[in-house]
Amino acid sequence: MIMKCPHCYERVFPKQDNTCPSCGKNVLDTTEDMECYDLVELKDKQKLPEICFVCGESTKNKAKISYSRKYGSKDYLIVKLIVLIFSPIIFLFSLIANQNRRFAKIKVYMPICGQCSKKERPEPKYINYDNYSICFIVHKNFKDAFVNVNSNNIGK
Repeated sequence: MIMKCPHCYERVFPKQDNTCPSCGKNVLDTTEDMECYDLVELKDKQKLPEICFVCGESTKNKAKISYSRKYGSKDYLIVKLIVLIFSPIIFLFSLIANQNRRFAKIKVYMPICGQCSKKERPEPKYINYDNYSICFIVHKNFKDAFVNVNSNNIGK
């Protein structure tokens, strides 16, 4: 049976000994604190509620979280040279086609109250540069408000 692991918040099919294949912890070991959190995927230009994503309390404070990744590298320089020598037209088309894919930047202003910002720095669970999304483990109050605020944007 597929279930959400209470430790890593991923949807998993537990092993026979009830361990999560993602984090290796027992999916049956839960605490009350774990049930207050969930995983949420944030994409560019989505509205965020004014609720601290750590504790679930109302806040106007925000922390800027920014990650970037550069595509391509000098490792492919020899390949680029070979293509340039043997087929300059293909080389030019590849430059034009990849012009917009050389750099990916994801920036989010996460709501976090003053007390929680002193305790921890907001760290994403994972980042998907291809989809321009970032996933955080957030308080259920934040997730519920986030879904409510963005329910009009589904499918856009």
